[in-house]
Amino acid sequence: MGLSVGLIIFIISLTGSILVFQDEIENYIRHDTITMANFQIPKNAEVLPVSEMMNKVKEHVGESEPLSWITILLNKKQSYQFHYYDRDYSAWNYYDEFKVYKTAYVNP
Repeated sequence: MGLSVGLIIFIISLTGSILVFQDEIENYIRHDTITMANFQIPKNAEVLPVSEMMNKVKEHVGESEPLSWITILLNKKQSYQFHYYDRDYSAWNYYDEFKVYKTAYVNP
């Protein structure tokens, strides 16, 4: 009895830790996608306006759903993240609820 309860508590603790450290885990796993480590930024380079990047991402991705939000990180060597998200509120369970959940990484 005690061993089975301990296993359940261990699984709950492990999933909670993964949820809490989700950003750090994602940055570690997708380091090559998120960070442009070998990219040298020219001194006279200008960053494209966000509206222009949005239009280019919409063209390239070709998603019919609208763009939901953009994540712009403070570190200039990290990609901008364009997120597409839409829900089906009539879905019966959590996994059927998401119509679209995509992220496009863009070098500004």
